[in-house]
Amino acid sequence: MKGKRGFRAVSAALAAFLWCGGCGQASPPAEETTKIFLSETELFLEEGESFRLTVTFVPALARGIPVEWRVSDGSVASVDGGVVTAKGEGETIVTAYTGENTAGCKVTVSAPGGR
Repeated sequence: MKGKRGFRAVSAALAAFLWCGGCGQASPPAEETTKIFLSETELFLEEGESFRLTVTFVPALARGIPVEWRVSDGSVASVDGGVVTAKGEGETIVTAYTGENTAGCKVTVSAPGGR
């Protein structure tokens, strides 16, 4: 019976480690993250409006990885830390980068009251 108790203790410790996400352990490097997703794939904003995009990492344990944000047309919108701010009419793509992983969101901006 000693063998089964040891196995149960190791299994419980492993389950606790996985449940708490490593409890202070460093997240895997961005290259080990298989995918990232944005909270939205398409936004419709009026000039001056803002919206916060969030990133979901897969696997979920891959949190805390730095995200670089870019916008394809800075005259249409800007992005800072995931907050997209509509600047002028048009369309642009906001892209989140983590290492070699990317996710994008199409942003369409209209004049105020022009939706």
